[in-house]
Amino acid sequence: MTYFTALLLLKILVSLVFVGIPFLLLSKDRLQIITRSTHENVLFYRLYGVAIMALLVAYGSAIPLAQQGHFSWGIAMMGLVSNLGGSTLLFHLGKGKQSMVLASFFGFITILLLFSMVFSDAVVTPIF
Repeated sequence: MTYFTALLLLKILVSLVFVGIPFLLLSKDRLQIITRSTHENVLFYRLYGVAIMALLVAYGSAIPLAQQGHFSWGIAMMGLVSNLGGSTLLFHLGKGKQSMVLASFFGFITILLLFSMVFSDAVVTPIF
């Protein structure tokens, strides 16, 4: 296990449970309550869920490389843009405690990704 693998697994698991699956499976009414937004069509929520799942697949694709000692710059940059953007938007436009919790998590991932980019060789060496 490498530090970068652990970071990717954390991002994948938390995002899967609290973002991806809910946006794909919860009812429109429940999603409107959670997001504090309204949309005529549930399609908006489902498309967001699919987009999140695509990002999670991309994160997962970097795990075998990290385990072999290779840093995935493209995945790190994708994650930086995604998490920094998500965190910034949720902090400025989000409503409610759940938005702030997710904004904080995405901000934390952003910081860890920046750390990983600065120390790219170190984060792909085995930690145990």
